[in-house]
Amino acid sequence: MTNAQKWVSIFLVLFILLLVLSKITDREESEATISENIESVETKSVKIDVEYLLGSNRCFTCHGKDLNGTGMAPSLANVSENWKKNSLVSYFQNPKAFLSNPRMAVLAEKYNRDMPAQERMTMEELEAVAKYLLNRK
Repeated sequence: MTNAQKWVSIFLVLFILLLVLSKITDREESEATISENIESVETKSVKIDVEYLLGSNRCFTCHGKDLNGTGMAPSLANVSENWKKNSLVSYFQNPKAFLSNPRMAVLAEKYNRDMPAQERMTMEELEAVAKYLLNRK
């Protein structure tokens, strides 16, 4: 065997070894991805901490720590008198779309402040907040 043939043989062996290693690591990454997906599915069934969401999204800043309103925003007591869950979730997503509602226009004028759209929350979180507020008296 010539020196060139030896180098080609070594190169091919190394190439095959690297190919095998890459396939093994791909399989391990795939298994890790599958386990991460399983964990994320399981976390959706976990109870959502609504008070944490209200705090982290700064709802308490305007509506007050007890959500009974401040000079910056109205009370969130008895929300169920004016809202259903789906419309409340829609309001969270796009509050400006509700300004044609006379009651909302009066509130916007009274508080001279716009409710921000809740873009960081997932649909499950928005629904959990809506359910919490609708059940709150």
